Amino acid sequence: LNGKKNFSQAQGTKINYMQILKFLPSLEKTLLTPTLLESVRNKLQKSVNYGKHTNIYRIFLRMYENDGDFLEWHYDNNFTKGARYTLVMPLYVDDCNTSNLLIKDRKDGFEKEILLNVGQSVLYNGSEVYHRVTKQTQGCKRLVVIIPFYENEDYRPLGKIREKVRDVTDKVLSL
Repeated sequence: LNGKKNFSQAQGTKINYMQILKFLPSLEKTLLTPTLLESVRNKLQKSVNYGKHTNIYRIFLRMYENDGDFLEWHYDNNFTKGARYTLVMPLYVDDCNTSNLLIKDRKDGFEKEILLNVGQSVLYNGSEVYHRVTKQTQGCKRLVVIIPFYENEDYRPLGKIREKVRDVTDKVLSL
């Protein structure tokens, strides 16, 4: 995403579900398994599901490979009536990587860096956990897969409209 076009909120490459299906079709079948879903349900002690097949961010990748690639502080988009939980797992990380997930405690402002090796993951309530990704260093790479899980996939009032606006905005910002 071009930082100048998105109010300097994000920079890096975002690869959505439709692009994954086109170029890496086995990724969905490899990752979105009944075993992973059951594991997440057990960890959360909640009945959650993968996003709908029509959601272009049902599963997506983020590549941080250019000097300064980052994500600013945010909560994850959630257009549904229930909570959205987010699983982040690195698929590739250079030794020189400086791009890492940070979370911030809402009460005391304490920031914690989440360091993950390839194959490790973190699962958090993306609707409520304030988080960002630190800047990448030139010549270094970090590729992560992001898988959202939803308590209730039904849209909130205006949720479908907000989702469409996000999808159009993402297309414009990546041009």
